[in-house]
Amino acid sequence: MNYFSKLVAPKPCAGFVIAFSVAVAGSPTGALADGHMEEDHVSSHRSVSSHEHGAAQMGIAVEGQSLHVNFTSPAMNIIGFERMAESTLENEVVAEAIGVFQNPSALFSFEGTACDVSDVSVHAEGVLPEENETHDGAEDSEHEGHAEFDVTYVFACGNLDDMTGMTLNFFDVWPGIEEIETVYLGNTQTKSFELTASSNRLDLN
Repeated sequence: MNYFSKLVAPKPCAGFVIAFSVAVAGSPTGALADGHMEEDHVSSHRSVSSHEHGAAQMGIAVEGQSLHVNFTSPAMNIIGFERMAESTLENEVVAEAIGVFQNPSALFSFEGTACDVSDVSVHAEGVLPEENETHDGAEDSEHEGHAEFDVTYVFACGNLDDMTGMTLNFFDVWPGIEEIETVYLGNTQTKSFELTASSNRLDLN
């Protein structure tokens, strides 16, 4: 892939669509690379590797009292290989990873308000045969050797204006993840974070 671009699309009645767009033509630079915030922007652009082992990307957007989260990571970070699962053991490893993704309470902690998951979508592209069947031949060639997990969550929350922070527990579950480059789009602010195992909290104050 030449770009990382995910749409977080609320119900049509909400009247808007939030787009996450992160360019991948280089390495992070400037304030964003230092983990500083850029506020009051409709969108945020970061320059990151589209397929860098150890690195993952996350986009988080507030829509009413819902929180939309998209997480993308090379499969190597999660299951230790980047190809179609072949053996029974490899298929079990993939199934276990999918099971963890489907249990977001093990991955996210919220501060200041309660959030309960209302929808989870997990895709293991280039890892499971049924995922590859959704792409045409050209796209399959593009993904060959670049298998990834793409996970989308929708959380129903209390008053999101009261949320003071989020903690991501991905690093404890999958030590292969070294950093998660994150963009948060709130009602009044946009912030970017470079999260690591030693700094895994989003400060939303």
